[in-house]
Amino acid sequence: MKFNRFWLGLVLVLTLSGQTLYAQQSDTDAKKLAEIRAKAEKGDAKAQWELGKAFSNGEFGLEKDQQEAFKWIRKAAEQNDAMAQGSLGFLYLYGLGVAPNTAEALKWYRKAAEQNESIAQSNLAWCYYYGIGVTKDTTEALKWYRKAAEQNFALAQRSVGEGYFKGIGVEKNMMEAYKWFLLAAAQGDEDAKSRVRHLEKKLKKDQIAEVKKQVAEWTQQHKKATN
Repeated sequence: MKFNRFWLGLVLVLTLSGQTLYAQQSDTDAKKLAEIRAKAEKGDAKAQWELGKAFSNGEFGLEKDQQEAFKWIRKAAEQNDAMAQGSLGFLYLYGLGVAPNTAEALKWYRKAAEQNESIAQSNLAWCYYYGIGVTKDTTEALKWYRKAAEQNFALAQRSVGEGYFKGIGVEKNMMEAYKWFLLAAAQGDEDAKSRVRHLEKKLKKDQIAEVKKQVAEWTQQHKKATN
């Protein structure tokens, strides 16, 4: 199941970053930052996460400060904000603004994942797959990847496809693998596109047609669920 440090780095971008702004602070930046900080200091969890994110990325003209980022993200995480919990797990995993602690990283990933936060679910799956802060368990890894995949998270969809393709954490099933690769490929995942091309040379025409029908139905159902 291909999910290496490069992809975890991508998840950091997804979890902690917005559009990074230049260090020079404009009047608009200063006003927005003041609004966020005022809310954060009053205990607003979303604002605390946004302020932590701003310190992590140097947004709104701030100098990057991972310790300050950790402080505010932790405040939000302790108020049960799922995005902040997932971000906090990442900070603990890589020691950003705090000493690295894989057990604590896993704790916060799990809290966010149990709130159905798809990025945290993928990160938790990654930890189980490689045995980071927990005993390696590919079946548990696939379970969490699937939860994220069901939320249309392309990275997790490809990972589920790899599980079925290679028989990791689940029995091999090329049609099921093809299904998840198709879903990931539809979102632009290049590795998934490569797997799709490979499997289309292996599967029968009626199998391909059946899976494409399943994918169309899955996509329609999930569009309804998000509307």
